Amino acid sequence: MSQNKVLKKNNSNTKHIISILSLSLIAILAYWQVAFNNNILTHDFLNCWLPWRYYLSQCIQNGIFPYWNPYLQLGYPIHADLQGPAWYIESLFFSMLTEQNPVSLQYLFVSYIALAGIGMYSLSFYLQKSKKVAWCIGLSYMLSGFFVAHSQHFYAIISAAWLPFIILNYLRLLQLGKLKYGIYTAVFLFFTITGGNHTFLFFTIYLFIPITIYFLFQSYKTSIASFWLMIKHLFITLFLTIAQVMVVIVVFIQVQPFISRLNGLDYESCAVFPFTWESFISFFQPFATTVEWDYYQTDPSMSN
Repeated sequence: MSQNKVLKKNNSNTKHIISILSLSLIAILAYWQVAFNNNILTHDFLNCWLPWRYYLSQCIQNGIFPYWNPYLQLGYPIHADLQGPAWYIESLFFSMLTEQNPVSLQYLFVSYIALAGIGMYSLSFYLQKSKKVAWCIGLSYMLSGFFVAHSQHFYAIISAAWLPFIILNYLRLLQLGKLKYGIYTAVFLFFTITGGNHTFLFFTIYLFIPITIYFLFQSYKTSIASFWLMIKHLFITLFLTIAQVMVVIVVFIQVQPFISRLNGLDYESCAVFPFTWESFISFFQPFATTVEWDYYQTDPSMSN
C-alpha cells in the first residue's frame, strides 16, 4: 500500500473517531439533566427497571444467581422474566462491577443513546459514503422523539440502540458474503432478545424477510454456487442466534402456562374498546389520535 493510501486511510479513520466522539458528547449534552443527575427518569424507569436491576446486582454481588425475587409481585422467578434482564450480558457484567442504582442506570441510559447514534451513523455511512450525511442521520436518530418519548422504557431504548448494528451486519452478510458478519448479527440479536423489547425482534424479522428474498433472488441469478453459499451462511446465522438464546426459549416454555396474558381475550372483552374506523387515520398520521379522543369513539390506547 502506498504512503498516500495509508495517509488517506488514517485520515478517514480519524474522521470516523471524531464523528463517534462528537455524537457521544452531544448525547451527554442533550440529556445533560440525566447525565449529570440533575433530574431522574420517572415512571417505568423507577418502578420497573430500577427494582429489577438493583435486585439483580445485589444477588450477583453476593454470589447468588437471581432465580427468584421474593420482593416483587408476591415473589416470582425473575430469571424467567424476559424483561428482567437476568440473562443480558451488559446487566450481568455491570452487576459484577458495581451496584445498579439510579445513578448508574442513568449513565447507562445516556450510553445507550450515544450507542444508538453511533450505530445509525455506521449504518448510514455503509449505505452512502458521505460522513456528513451519516453524522446528521445518526444525530437525528439518537435525538428523535422515540428516545425522548420512551425514556422510561429502558428495554425499548436498548433494542433501538442495537437495531442499527443488527441491520448493518445483516446487510454486510448478504452483500459481502462473509460469515463473520452473520456471527456479528447473531451476537447483536442475542443482546436485543435478552435485554430489549421483543417487539423489535418481530419488526426486524418483518424487515429481513423481503430483504433476504431480494438478495437470494439476485444471488440465484448470479450463480447457483453463490446462492447456496448464502443459504449456508443464513442457516449458520440462524443456528447461532437460536443457540445463544436457548436459555430464554427454555425459561419461556417453563413459565408459559402461568402467564395469563398469553391466553388472549374473549370477544366480549375486546368489543369494549374496539379499533374503530375513525382510528384508521393512525396508519397515515400516527400522532393524530393523541388529540380529540372523543372523535375516535374508543379508548385512547386502542385508537392507534
